[in-house]
Order: sequence, then C-alpha cells, then structure tokens
Amino acid sequence: MVGIVQVAFGYLKKVIADNLTLLTLYLDTYQDRFADLLLDQRWFLFTAIAFRILLDFSGYSDIAIGLARMIGVRLPPNFNWPYFATSIQNFWQRWHISLSSWIRDYVYIPLGGSRHSRAPVGFSMG
Repeated sequence: MVGIVQVAFGYLKKVIADNLTLLTLYLDTYQDRFADLLLDQRWFLFTAIAFRILLDFSGYSDIAIGLARMIGVRLPPNFNWPYFATSIQNFWQRWHISLSSWIRDYVYIPLGGSRHSRAPVGFSMG
C-alpha cells in the first residue's frame, strides 16, 4: 500500500512539473525576449523553472522507489526538501541523494578521497 501511494504521489509531481513546463514554454514563446518580461514575470519564470526541475526529478524518483517497494525492495529516499536547505552544502546533501552517494562511493573514495595524508616520518630533505 505504501508503494502505491508513493507512485501516485510521484505521478502527481510529474503532472505538476509537466504543467509548469507548458507554462514556462508559453512565457518563453510569446515574449520577444527575456528582457521584455516584467520583473514579476521573470521571478515567476525562475521559480517555475526551479520547481519544474525539482518536481520532475523527485517525481520520477518517487515512482521508482514506490514501484520497488511494491515488489519488496526498499530504496532510500532521493530528495529531502532541498529548497529548504540553509547552505549550498546542505542543499547538495538534500538534492539527488542517491547520485551523491554513488559519486562518493564509486568515484571519490576509489580515487583516494577518504584518505588523510600525513607527513612521512623520518624523511629529510638533505
């Protein structure tokens, strides 16, 4: 039951994201240039694009996590309200959590990113 609810919530996010896409395309198509938009229209466009991106990614993630849950596989959450972050670092920790974890586990750590180097003992320059 939890998986079905998560799939439905993800689908709702995708529908909202698709409607935001149509709205931003409308604003972009029927205005000659971005400079011709009024200030409040520009802010609305930027906000709509930001939420379109978030809702698109998190909607697909919710659908995938919900479908996995329906067949008995538990996947970790992928987004944790990133637009409520208090810093850039906190934003990245909340945004696309599985991608960040994958980069850490399969790129950063194998390249030696988790090692702390120390000065060699007994080494002299002379």
